[in-house]
Amino acid sequence: VPLVVAMVWMMGSAQLVYGRLTVLTSFVLALLSGIGIEYGIHIYSRWMEERRKGLGVDAAMEVSLARTGRSLVSAMGASITCMLALQIGHFEGFKEFGIVVSMGIFLAFLSSMLVLPPVLFALLRLNKRFGASGSKLVGWITPSEEYAEGAVLVPKWTWSGTTLRVCGLIALVATVFMLVSPPVEFENDFKNLRGGKGRFEWISSRVSALTKDAKVEAAKKDRISYGRAVGKGKNTTPSLVMANSEAQMREIHDTLGARFGGEADTMLKSFVTIQSFVPAKEMQLERLDILSRIRKLLDSDAFAKADDAQKAKLSTLRRFTVCDSFGFDSLPPYARRFMTETDGSHGKFGFIYAEMRESDAVESRKFQDRNGQFATSTGIVPVASSGFIYADVVQMVKDDVGRLAIAVFLFLAFIVWFDTRSWRGMLVNMGYVGLIAIWTYGAMGWLGLKLGMFNIVVLPALLSNTVDATIHLYHRRMESGAGKIGEIYSTAGSSVLAGTLTNAFGFLALIVVAHQGLNTIGMLACLGYAAGILIMFLAMPYLLEVVCPKEPQAAHDD
Repeated sequence: VPLVVAMVWMMGSAQLVYGRLTVLTSFVLALLSGIGIEYGIHIYSRWMEERRKGLGVDAAMEVSLARTGRSLVSAMGASITCMLALQIGHFEGFKEFGIVVSMGIFLAFLSSMLVLPPVLFALLRLNKRFGASGSKLVGWITPSEEYAEGAVLVPKWTWSGTTLRVCGLIALVATVFMLVSPPVEFENDFKNLRGGKGRFEWISSRVSALTKDAKVEAAKKDRISYGRAVGKGKNTTPSLVMANSEAQMREIHDTLGARFGGEADTMLKSFVTIQSFVPAKEMQLERLDILSRIRKLLDSDAFAKADDAQKAKLSTLRRFTVCDSFGFDSLPPYARRFMTETDGSHGKFGFIYAEMRESDAVESRKFQDRNGQFATSTGIVPVASSGFIYADVVQMVKDDVGRLAIAVFLFLAFIVWFDTRSWRGMLVNMGYVGLIAIWTYGAMGWLGLKLGMFNIVVLPALLSNTVDATIHLYHRRMESGAGKIGEIYSTAGSSVLAGTLTNAFGFLALIVVAHQGLNTIGMLACLGYAAGILIMFLAMPYLLEVVCPKEPQAAHDD
């Protein structure tokens, strides 16, 4: 219930602030379904833990809110900070995504603190009233004041010193293995991020088969696809040259003509301007002079001895030399429509056709560097192309990735320092974040998973979730003292594992979809959460036991 309330609040806030959702912000609900439910899991799990200790329902809730409150506030601050770090980038889509998710995180925290307790107590009263009368369904779906079991995913294991060292050594070896992974590449070809087969075609094909319409599928087979008609991967969309005058456009035509066929312009396939239809007046006069000389030659005695068949051909050639200059109004109607703008003017724009894959940002960038604008005697003339837009966005994102990663890490470090105020807290919490970043990057390299326009938004969410997990474990370790790793993992660890799994399951469905862009989001998120779970059980127990002080710290009780 608190999660649903938070989602409603978030959608209303997004409507008030932006008035619409974008391609990126449309994923917020799926993201919030994982992040937002964690707060409720931690509050409920601690409530159940205190109930098992013998506290009443009211006292247990007071302790739960007081003891988990600090960790929840720190986790919320870390998550919001990660998202707000997107504001230092240049891509407006990421900035808006960061704002919307930040609002959702805060509202999810607020809903968990304000909505969960009264809903829980209402369900307890419902169980007390109707469960006692023999309604098994009500008794099964609602919590009971007598029942205090559950909320435990991790058994209470015994963590000996040898076990801690062995797990730490395994984590160290795995970290070295991830550090020597192949470099992660960026997906430059948007064709690989569109609808397609996806990485798990055998699953997605069976899922989609359940909703297929036989008549629609039969009609598809009778069609000729665009790719089959023009050639797979071929570009048929021209780039638009936008000049200020006809004279400027003719100057650009001469530039393109000089470049055509050169080694530096292998992507230049063809071009069309006003000069392709109507040559310049001076050029027409030169050609008319040449035609006049040809006509004089045909009228001379040089061909007097030609036979009848040859004379017939010469007569046809002579007819072709009789012409005059012409202008735009002399063109056929289709040609005039082709070169006429909506305001009735003509000759101020042209088209450039490229021999490249427009979906590939690298190829589009090369073509843009060569033909993105033209310098003329009267000024700079820009060229517009859909491929240029994608190339610019990809370049912008690439430039922002490193900057955002550093900013997110520094912001998280500040939040952790503000919360823990100790080098131990910094080492444990930021060490956990760093290990997850290394393991996720290494797994991507070994598996060949690329970063792209879609899955890159997962990174700040992933890092914020990791801090959320480690903050709860760290505060419980400081509260409990040394030698109690088994108890810590059975209580706080169960909540952390439950929250991580809910986040992972939220993205798991994206792995089997046919859309390749969404596919990469699910793949990267699940890799990150899997790395987080492994590090939580391999590296974190050793860090918590060795780095943190042995005695319980009273300051971490609330």
